[in-house]
Amino acid sequence: MAVPLRAIVAERQLGARQLERSVLDEIIARDASAGWSSGDNELAKLYYSQLTEALGRRVKLRQPAVATAIVFFRRFYSERSLLDADPLLIAPTALWAASKVEECPVAAKTILRELSELEQQQPYETAQLIAAEPMLLEALGFALLVPHPHVPLARLCKHAITAAAEGAANEPMSADERESLVHAAHALLTDCYKTDVVLWCPPLALALACLQTAAELLKMPLQGLLPTPSDELQRHAELATGSLYVLFERFTTALSRAADSSADSSAKFRLSLPPLEPDFKRLYLIRHGETDWNLEGRIQGLTDKALNEAGLKQAVALSDALADVPLEHIASSSLTRASTTADVVARHHPSAKRSKEKAFVEMCFGDYEGMLLSEFDDDYKQYLRAWRGGTDKAFPGERGESPNAVARRGLAGLRALGLLGEGPSGGERHVCVVAHGRFNKILIAALQGDITTASDLKQGNTCINVLDLGLDGSCIVRALDVRDHLRELKTTGRS
Repeated sequence: MAVPLRAIVAERQLGARQLERSVLDEIIARDASAGWSSGDNELAKLYYSQLTEALGRRVKLRQPAVATAIVFFRRFYSERSLLDADPLLIAPTALWAASKVEECPVAAKTILRELSELEQQQPYETAQLIAAEPMLLEALGFALLVPHPHVPLARLCKHAITAAAEGAANEPMSADERESLVHAAHALLTDCYKTDVVLWCPPLALALACLQTAAELLKMPLQGLLPTPSDELQRHAELATGSLYVLFERFTTALSRAADSSADSSAKFRLSLPPLEPDFKRLYLIRHGETDWNLEGRIQGLTDKALNEAGLKQAVALSDALADVPLEHIASSSLTRASTTADVVARHHPSAKRSKEKAFVEMCFGDYEGMLLSEFDDDYKQYLRAWRGGTDKAFPGERGESPNAVARRGLAGLRALGLLGEGPSGGERHVCVVAHGRFNKILIAALQGDITTASDLKQGNTCINVLDLGLDGSCIVRALDVRDHLRELKTTGRS
């Protein structure tokens, strides 16, 4: 007789109180009166969950503490409108509280300092964060113990792999298949914290859902590899699986199509570089794949556009080209087109750290964003003349940027990654940054010491630039605008 899954690990709830329907109706009515829809609410919570995750990485918090902070944040707003308290205050407060609960405390001023770097503003002082903590704790009902699905998932993965090795599966599981299954399941679990599923689904059920979903996506049957779950546990897991598919099915399907198309060619380009010299770190600076606005010739800037199907194919080809590169950290702009490209690159580097950094977003073109390049051409030539002449002219509009402003935040981002001499010593020596065309041009020119040359550079979609950065501040360019990996797609990427 199969042993119930409860024999592997105790099944526990995450501790969130059930949301009363009357409370929910009140929140919806209040939001609607302010012109705030439920869709807006979910997008905002998604953004601040991602912000909390990024903030946790910057202050070097352990993953359980970051996960606890996200649960605190989402529980707070499960019974409150986002209009009741500023999420830009509650998110760092939740992180501060979670760091103490998980016994890895971080100073409030440290969290706020890193928040100001991420958000490019200093919205709150330490005293305000301290004052907000009692409000957060009261909203949580002082129930601060948050069991997470990470340990149950690790045990389920181990059980499935052991059972497969003992012959319980119809076909043996290869080492690559085992690694892919574990990596995919944990990646799904990480993204579960972008939804409220972590508030209502028991940890064991959520772990089971992630493993089952990963196996289904990878077409790796789990029959006979896991003990039989109870009916209640399986019901919870199926509900959680539904939430996972809402999040991931569209992207997974598109990526699968792109991978199948890219795999049609037998001759794949592989990036080949000389060995990295001592006292140097290697930056692989990439531009994102194609979007519909690239195709239309529109200025994107900070406008957040997703990759189109061609862009996904380009990202897969890029990923294959970088497959043999020993990447230790894959960072990207926080904009979707860059972060998706980086996610595809990461599939060949499961052990690499993955982060999204606001410092690497595209230059803000201000009032010109959304215009066709043909409409912008005459004005753009004036900016180019000014920049080449050394005038740091910013684009018009509230957030319009100048080249030096972009260079400053880009270099600050590299320092935060430990890639520049004055940054943290040690750490990763092979770092990939996926960013944007104009941003890349400015950053490369700044690293070479002459920002006025930025406009002379070319940057096609998914192009590869490689720069070796010395601890003494030197910069050796190993590759610029490499697009050989796109030959099989019969495209060179748009500059």
